[in-house]
Amino acid sequence: MYVLFFFKPFVSLSVLMINSKFTNMKRLKFLLIPILAMFFTGCEKEYITQKIYYGADMKAFYIDVLTTHWEDSDIFGYVYATFDAPEITKSVIDNGVVLAYYIDKDGRDNILPYVYPGDDEGELYLENIRYDVEQGKITFIIQDSDFLYNRPKVTMKFKVVVIRQ
Repeated sequence: MYVLFFFKPFVSLSVLMINSKFTNMKRLKFLLIPILAMFFTGCEKEYITQKIYYGADMKAFYIDVLTTHWEDSDIFGYVYATFDAPEITKSVIDNGVVLAYYIDKDGRDNILPYVYPGDDEGELYLENIRYDVEQGKITFIIQDSDFLYNRPKVTMKFKVVVIRQ
């Protein structure tokens, strides 16, 4: 209480100064809000390095892989078949998308990679079908969980979708 009594003249003076500053701050607040809004929303951000393009050019085609097309790999026990695909350009690899589907015996499209159970004379295993692309080529790869070279015994059908921007 003694301290409060001693500083009482200074407290009333400082309260008066704060009140006058506060009313000036109210006026500045109305100017500050629009300035900040323009600052944060006025320009395009510089860190955006990629633009979104609407609309795409798409082409789909089918490849039948005969049993004679499959080749054994040198390592890791898989078989592969490579096909020319001129639709897969450098531009597609850099800016587009290549999707591949395995068409099963019921006609369903199964997007790759596709894993399903196989049966080799009563011995069950998992079969992994995947694909790899490079400029002008697509390679289909089949690898079994037992890492043996099990070539497909039937013709396999694949759908390839190339999407260019």
